[in-house]
Amino acid sequence: MKATGEVLGISEYVEEAMYKAFMGTGLDLPKHKKVICTVKDSAKEEFLPIAKEYHDFGYDLYATQGTYDFLQSHGIPARLVNRINDKENTIFDLILTETVDLVIDIPTRNNNLKDGFLIRRFAVEAGVPIYTSLDTARALIHALEAKHDNKISLVDTSPSCKKFITLYSIV
Repeated sequence: MKATGEVLGISEYVEEAMYKAFMGTGLDLPKHKKVICTVKDSAKEEFLPIAKEYHDFGYDLYATQGTYDFLQSHGIPARLVNRINDKENTIFDLILTETVDLVIDIPTRNNNLKDGFLIRRFAVEAGVPIYTSLDTARALIHALEAKHDNKISLVDTSPSCKKFITLYSIV
């Protein structure tokens, strides 16, 4: 388990069930379509298609130096944001403006007790959703894309209902 608590989304369609599960956590996106990305080197290749999906969906990507360089070198536009110890244009500054929808922080083990910990703590205290798993970041963008294309439906969960129901749980 990566966290405590659990919510459930019910639908005939996986992406809609995911969206409902995210809604169950209190998430109401998109608002500003801005996301902060700081991804460890070993996860950057896996992050690339996820970043492209966020960009294609209209999100502005803000990234720390290493992630910024990686995205730029692969043709994905991003804006550079400094780490927490710099004097200006930091992740903290961006979160404080209250115009960031979420933070994707995939820290290294060495960074876990330094920047990563402070970023996660500050985001939580500021009420900004933060994801430390690329699977969850990917699931969120897929759910947002599906929601954008369809209406949310009610699902009959009575015993007499013969439809196949998809359950998606966010832990």
